[in-house]
Amino acid sequence: MDEDPKSISYLSAEDIRDIHELIVESNAETPAGVASPGDIEYTVGHIREGHFGQVPESLHEKAFQLLRLIAANYQFVDGNKRTALMSTRIFYRDSRQSASGSSPEAVHEYTQSRWRRNTGR
Repeated sequence: MDEDPKSISYLSAEDIRDIHELIVESNAETPAGVASPGDIEYTVGHIREGHFGQVPESLHEKAFQLLRLIAANYQFVDGNKRTALMSTRIFYRDSRQSASGSSPEAVHEYTQSRWRRNTGR
């Protein structure tokens, strides 16, 4: 699937922090705080331009990397998975390529195959 790069709307580091803040506000038991501010900027840069010669090219690859990097790198004190999922949903929505544009099964299978490849599971 080739996307027009102009149709991809990227989240900023500030957007991701704002999404996390909303998640914290919605659950009194979730402590606020950024554990690793540099990782948020790394995530944004990686999705846009890549690192170490690896550039995520498709919208799904970019969404997968967004999800993976936020959830696995523990950028926040708590709520990393929730922040990763909500950020990915917003990324798809803003890019006008919501999961309904591809079947949910296709998005799920793509994410699962990438996760297995990256984790060796």
